[in-house]
Amino acid sequence: MQERFTRIKNDINGNPRHIIHFLDVEPPEMADQYRERYTISQRYQMAVHSAKPWGGKAYRGRAYGGGIVFTAYDFELAGIIEKIRNARRST
Repeated sequence: MQERFTRIKNDINGNPRHIIHFLDVEPPEMADQYRERYTISQRYQMAVHSAKPWGGKAYRGRAYGGGIVFTAYDFELAGIIEKIRNARRST
C-alpha cells in the first residue's frame, strides 16, 4: 500500500511537517479486527501511540481530521516511510 503523506506548513521553528492519515499506519490485516472491536477514536489513539517512536504526534488542526503529523525533512521522511512499511508487514 502507498502511504500518502501531505506536506503542511512548517512548525514555529521552520522545520517541515508532513501529515498522514491514521488508517495508513494501521496494519492492513488488523483493520477488520480493529473495526469490530474498537471505536474510531480508540483506533486513532492506538495509531498515534504506535507512531510515537518515529516522531509522530496527533495532528490538532482542523484541516486534516484523523492525521498524524511528522516533523521531518525529505531525507528523514523516506526513513519514516520505511519504518511504517516494516511495522505494517511484521504485524
